[in-house]
Amino acid sequence: MALDIVQQENPTLRTQITTNRAGQPCFKSVSAGERPLILEVHELRNWRKTIEAQLMRPFEYEEAPLARFLWFRGRGTKSVVAMVFHHSIADGKSGVCALLDVLRRAVGQDRSPHFKEAQPSSQQLDLIQKKGPVAGKLKELRFWLGMGKDILKFPITSKR
Repeated sequence: MALDIVQQENPTLRTQITTNRAGQPCFKSVSAGERPLILEVHELRNWRKTIEAQLMRPFEYEEAPLARFLWFRGRGTKSVVAMVFHHSIADGKSGVCALLDVLRRAVGQDRSPHFKEAQPSSQQLDLIQKKGPVAGKLKELRFWLGMGKDILKFPITSKR
């Protein structure tokens, strides 16, 4: 249940990497119902080796979602939880935030106080396309990228 809620709130947990018509990699939104986040349950024994093996296991082309959640159950209240995610959807900090949101939801708490609603553009998961209002931004971006590092140099004036 907690994984379902977090997946619904976070568009990057509902994506796969595929190729567009030009053969370039891009994100594609998938249905959380068709591709739910799965919780893999393991024994606590040798949890470090299991996590290491998970980190070494690549995400396959068109695999979704691009995250794996692991729960290592021990005796009593001893447990370890972990999340492995594709580098294209999260960095360390955002991955920790997602994992903490799952844990909060699992114990019945609401969102993290640091949670921010996804912007409409991130919900669409097609941020760079050559159509509509984005086309002007791409032209502007190409201009600034073409200027090179010299555009960042400013004359130094001394005040005396």
